[in-house]
Amino acid sequence: MTAAGPLDGLRVLDLADLRGALCARLLADLGADVLRPAPRADDEARHPAFLYRNANKRGTALDLDAPGARERIDALCAEADVLVENLGPARAAELDLVHDAVAGRHTHLVHVALSDFGQNGPRRDWQLEPLPAFAASGALYQCGFPQLPPCWLPGRIVHDCASVYGAVGAVAAWMDRERTGRGQTVDVSAQEAGYAGLYPWGMPLADYHEHFALLPANPTRGADGIYFVLPAKDGHVRIVLGNPKHWHAFRKLAREPEVIDGPEWEQHIHRLMNQDVIRIVAQDRLTDRTRAELFEQARALGVPLGAIHRPDEFVAHPQSEARGTFVATGFPHLGD
Repeated sequence: MTAAGPLDGLRVLDLADLRGALCARLLADLGADVLRPAPRADDEARHPAFLYRNANKRGTALDLDAPGARERIDALCAEADVLVENLGPARAAELDLVHDAVAGRHTHLVHVALSDFGQNGPRRDWQLEPLPAFAASGALYQCGFPQLPPCWLPGRIVHDCASVYGAVGAVAAWMDRERTGRGQTVDVSAQEAGYAGLYPWGMPLADYHEHFALLPANPTRGADGIYFVLPAKDGHVRIVLGNPKHWHAFRKLAREPEVIDGPEWEQHIHRLMNQDVIRIVAQDRLTDRTRAELFEQARALGVPLGAIHRPDEFVAHPQSEARGTFVATGFPHLGD
């Protein structure tokens, strides 16, 4: 940070591994002084995912299993305003960092306890890798097309959801401390945060169909739902056909095919029940134009349509460049 942020002066002790490291990174981006203890030989430290989630933090050498580690952690907690950890209840107990112990010794401390299933319940000590965490959130249930296996969204998105909720909770608890003079524990479950943050709507839709069986039976996976991903000459676009104006514009974009010309197509429910026809029309009528051409034409017609970019296209996009979204890392082994 080159200028003081809104959390300037907030002292954070970060004991989270890669699954929870984004939490303190967000606080650091807002100006907090984040200290991350770690062993001297940290094999993860060269990985881009590690570097991204640990930017703007200070480091200090500390092996949590070394003699005297508990005492040093306790001393660091005494100097901090916020403790962020995702040790899990069992490991936290070994280090005397469970809620009651921390609150008893450090009444001022905001304790953000990230875990995969929360601090209580039969699965409180489970630790999940990214794929089972994604599945536990409910998101894997509805990702992909019905005729194909479920699709995993690569990365650590469920744990990152927990980190975001943890950062928000940390700020809220810190502000409350200004009023009460006491810290508190922020208990964040990655499973719950992933469900709330990703909102896998295939699950509530299944319940909806249970009571209102107007729609076709909900498939195992929701694919692109009612926001169609459609082919173009050089990739794919996504389009919203939510109201009559959008539908009329789409028909013009598709050059008025007769197969979708009847009055029944004016009804949203009819379009939902005949998505396969819309996809056939798109394959026949849109693939002669590039994503950019379809975008400009759809924009003129008034239908929401966006080009689906590859990562390298997003990085090189004029909007990304104008915003300075991506900058050189300065890490020689990563390049620019």
